[in-house]
Amino acid sequence: MARRRDVYMRTNVTFSAGEQFLPNPEGIQGFYCEHAMIPKGTTVFIPYYVGMSVVLPSSCGPVTLRISEILSWERLRYEGIQLGNCLDDDVFSQMKYCSRVRDRSSSFWSMTLLHEDGILAHVCLIEVWHLDQGNVVHQAEGPRPR
Repeated sequence: MARRRDVYMRTNVTFSAGEQFLPNPEGIQGFYCEHAMIPKGTTVFIPYYVGMSVVLPSSCGPVTLRISEILSWERLRYEGIQLGNCLDDDVFSQMKYCSRVRDRSSSFWSMTLLHEDGILAHVCLIEVWHLDQGNVVHQAEGPRPR
């Protein structure tokens, strides 16, 4: 149990300073799975990129996968720094993202992979739109360069 708690904590980064966000209004919960694997030879479709692509063997796992809701401004900015995206230093983008969380039309999620060798990888920042018709993943942006 202590090892599982240590693995979980390695994927958990929180900030208590600065603006705190309310949890998403839809009650969507995060996801946590140890020993997650993608079968070798799996192909995925990547829209707006290259079409079909084979998942690299180095990406097949096993890994500890965590998807957690981002509940503070500092955590959102931290995620931008880890991914090298516009949240790192673009004030307009920062304001745009924060306004959507504040008005509760969006929630943001961090996807991380903890590899067996102890390396923590920030895989993507996910934005979920909360619409009258339901919840939609609006974007899932990975690290740069892409």
